[in-house]
Amino acid sequence: MSKLDKLQRLDLLNLPVGREATPTVVAKLDEDESPLDWPDALKRRWADAFLAVDWNRHPPGHLDLQRAIAEPLGLEPDWVSLGAGADDMLRNVLTAWCLRGTLVYPVPTNPTYGRLAQTLGIKHVAVLLKADFTLPVEQVVATANNQEASVVLVGNPNNPTGNLFARDEILAIARDTGALVVVDETHIEYSGVSLADAIPEVENLAVLRAFSHAAAFRVGYLLAHPRVTAEIEKIRLPHNVGGTALLAAQVLLSSDDWPPSRADLVRERETLRQALSAVQGVVTWPSAANFLLVGTTLDGRDLAERLLDKGVAVQAFDRSPLMNCVRVTVGTPAMNAIFVDAMTALFGADPPAVGFKTSGR
Repeated sequence: MSKLDKLQRLDLLNLPVGREATPTVVAKLDEDESPLDWPDALKRRWADAFLAVDWNRHPPGHLDLQRAIAEPLGLEPDWVSLGAGADDMLRNVLTAWCLRGTLVYPVPTNPTYGRLAQTLGIKHVAVLLKADFTLPVEQVVATANNQEASVVLVGNPNNPTGNLFARDEILAIARDTGALVVVDETHIEYSGVSLADAIPEVENLAVLRAFSHAAAFRVGYLLAHPRVTAEIEKIRLPHNVGGTALLAAQVLLSSDDWPPSRADLVRERETLRQALSAVQGVVTWPSAANFLLVGTTLDGRDLAERLLDKGVAVQAFDRSPLMNCVRVTVGTPAMNAIFVDAMTALFGADPPAVGFKTSGR
């Protein structure tokens, strides 16, 4: 037995190293990212700002970006905490507020929640959503209280199901538990629904967001009562967000032409869902995010492999109740058409939905 065998954490032995890199494909729909690049004019504004910075210095303080995020919401900068992406921000939240406690969250949901808890050595308890993916509020409250949960984490819209939970249900969890209730709103650009306005009145409520339309740089942030953000600042490492990311976020916030119109993004998502409804045996669920949950008669991993052979990458699942499902990120119209063509080739179809033209028709 080597020395490393004795030192290795046993609770991490079966945890996968990470997702394998997606091979070159013609329709990359497996990542939770926007298909839209920055406009050239916005890139030039970022490049001009880049040239004006002294890059031999540490990144400037977070205050300017905190203020730019907080002011439109009627908040002060100390109601905002910054991280290197939503995952890093969530890690800081759990470290500051849950390291000696319990995390409760509904499933199926973003697998990052459980993975972060496991890597931090935090006890985590999952509560199964109802069959229609709605929130079992009473069960979440009972579990949180029985476990004396420190944090309850809820994705809204939920990933990968795409559905929104009712505002009053989430507020009821905050009201009826002693936990910090963190609402993951990283897909707000698509849903347009937020609980941020309730934070000043509900001190144990926090909202997690990120600049998800610009995946090339990583900035996530938490909106919460200053008592919450103050604890996070105690454990946040200095300069945890790089200078280029801070600069890019500030450029985006000062831009009048970014993000793209939510109506355009939602329209493309619904066009894709309508087209999939014409494929035999395929089920989709309503989504308020930038992806669709798609169910078929095939095992999800089997379907993902067959689609990959056709140049389409999607995300598959290996656990019930999503074993026969894949998550498909909404891509460009061309990518979406390639995906629909591939699904039609695999399953057959009724006459295609009016107004949607796939690449093969």
